[in-house]
Amino acid sequence: MIVVVGEQIVDRVVQADGSIIDRAGGAPANVAVALAHLRDDVAMRARISADRYGALLRERLTAAGVRTDLLVNAEGASSTALARPDSNGRARYEFSLDGTVDWQWTDAELHGTADGAEALVVGSLAMGTPPGCAAVERMVAESARVPVFYDPNLRTSLLRGDERTRVERQVLLADVVKASDEDLSFTHPGEDPVEVAGRWSAGGRLVVITRGADGSIALRDGDVVAEADALPVTVADTIGAGDAFLAGLVHVLTADGDITDALTFAACVAALCCTQVGAFAPQLDDVLELV
Repeated sequence: MIVVVGEQIVDRVVQADGSIIDRAGGAPANVAVALAHLRDDVAMRARISADRYGALLRERLTAAGVRTDLLVNAEGASSTALARPDSNGRARYEFSLDGTVDWQWTDAELHGTADGAEALVVGSLAMGTPPGCAAVERMVAESARVPVFYDPNLRTSLLRGDERTRVERQVLLADVVKASDEDLSFTHPGEDPVEVAGRWSAGGRLVVITRGADGSIALRDGDVVAEADALPVTVADTIGAGDAFLAGLVHVLTADGDITDALTFAACVAALCCTQVGAFAPQLDDVLELV
C-alpha cells in the first residue's frame, strides 16, 4: 500500500466565459487519485470536513478507488482555491485557507500513518503550512524505514519567508524528490536547477526535475542518470500535471522499475492530464497506449 499524506482542496476553475466549475483537487489528493487510476493500492491520509465540499472531496477519492480508512474527520471548513488558467493553460491560484481543516494536524492524528506502507508520498502545502506542518514533518522523520517521495510543490502566493531552508531540510528526509524548475526558481533564484538538483541528490537520493515542455531529468549523487522528453499534446490546462507526473514516477519506482522508464511513463501520465480541464487522472490502459 502507498500512503499519500496532505491536503485536499476544491479548485474553483474559472472558465473562459467567466463561469466557475468546482473540481476536487489538492496536490496530494491528485496524486492519490492518479495512483488509484494506475491500479496501485493507495490510501489517503487527510483531514476532511463535514461541509459540502468535504463530501465532494470524499466522493472523488471513493470513486477513484482510493482507500479512505485513513481519513481524519475534522471540524471546520474545507480549503478552496480559485484557479485562473492563462492562455497557455497554466493556472494561477487564489487560496482560501485560513482556519480550514487541512492545516491542523496533531501528532496523535498522524501516529501510525506509515504502518504497513510500502511508500509514503508527502509534500505540497501540508509540509509548509502551520500549525500542522511541524507534526507532518515529524511523522516523516520517524518513518525512516519507508521510502519517502517528496514534492515541495511551492505556491508563490503562499510563500511565508525562508522557504529555501524549509525545503532543503525536508529534502533530507526523502529518498526520492520531485520538483519543478519553477519550484527551484522560487527557492534558488538565478541558480541552474540542475546544479541545485545535483546538490540535493548527494548520498544516493534520486532527484527529478520537471521542466515543462523541455521534459524531465533525474540525478543521483550529482550525476545525471536519466532524461525524458515531454509529450506534445493539445493543452486544456496544466492543473494537476505535476501531480500526475509524480504519480507516474511513484507507480514505476515502487515496482522497482528503471529510472528512464519511470520518467517516460510519468511524462505520459502528465501529458494526458493536460488534455482535460482540472486535475484529470488518466486510466492505466490509456497511459500504456502512449508509452
